[in-house]
Amino acid sequence: LAYFALIRGLAYFTELSRVRSISKWFALGFAVAIIYFAASFLVPGLGVGQAPVWLAHILFYIPAQMLLLRELWLATKRPARPDLIPGAGVVLTAAGIICLSITSVIYVITQLGPYPEEFWYLSVVFSPNISIWQVASGALLFLGLSMFAKSYIKNSPSDR
Repeated sequence: LAYFALIRGLAYFTELSRVRSISKWFALGFAVAIIYFAASFLVPGLGVGQAPVWLAHILFYIPAQMLLLRELWLATKRPARPDLIPGAGVVLTAAGIICLSITSVIYVITQLGPYPEEFWYLSVVFSPNISIWQVASGALLFLGLSMFAKSYIKNSPSDR
């Protein structure tokens, strides 16, 4: 859901018109991820041993993060209104998305570690690197999107 919010915020503040087609891709990925997790946690006999949590990062999260980076790049490359695209906001938002990607890679590496697949949550909880990268990505995304919001408020007509 955070990816939906991020792309919607980016689309709103940059006046990106392609948000409906992008949202369809996110919705499809979200639906498949729900089915995947439901199957891995709830289907008897399947479990996380056959459908590991780390595979979800490779199949869903990392592609969604790359799609977000692509859309940020396209919004910057061909902006509807150049005055709505703050340079520092782009850099901070891109850095936040890259931090999310690094977090996903660390998730995968951590879950392939010494713990059995069934203890995936413990491997994540006891990894200080994941927490640091998550905090960094959250802070960078907040700062980047707040710069987009400030630019939007500053450069938009007051009738909105």
